[in-house]
Amino acid sequence: AVAGALLLCGLVAWQLADVLRKLDELRDLRLVALPAEAETPERELLFGAVGARPFARRPPSLLDEYVVLERPGTRRAPEGTARTLATFAAAERDPATGVWIFAGPSATIGAARARLEDVPGAEVATVSPSVLLVRSAEPLEPRALVELAAELREAWLEVAPEDREAERLLRRAQYALGAG
Repeated sequence: AVAGALLLCGLVAWQLADVLRKLDELRDLRLVALPAEAETPERELLFGAVGARPFARRPPSLLDEYVVLERPGTRRAPEGTARTLATFAAAERDPATGVWIFAGPSATIGAARARLEDVPGAEVATVSPSVLLVRSAEPLEPRALVELAAELREAWLEVAPEDREAERLLRRAQYALGAG
């Protein structure tokens, strides 16, 4: 019985240490600042987050979910299918400020920041060593937002070529722009 109790205590201590380590990893991401960084004075349109893994052992797409949960008025870009994105790109709508989130290991983020800053019309902010937030420098029409999304994802893929989600979203944007 004593050996069983010691084994149970050891297992609980091991699990607790693992949970605390994971919480430290999440705290290091400084996600509390992300919704505030995403806020713009104009209408904003949040495009799907992408990222290189490992990223706190979680999919980077959870970052845009987090922003939407923290800022209920946040609108998402219609990137669900290439066809819906093409319809959006061709639509006559009021301009909006585009917002993109990129996540990954700090070395990837450092290289990506330099590359993303070279994209005309993009403003890059570092949220944490593992997260970048990019905004369009001004509100843009739908087609221009999709063009900027494609340019940003191309730049990201130069430093994170293994990011399949970014590749998929880039193909959708390219289709949308070709269909428009």
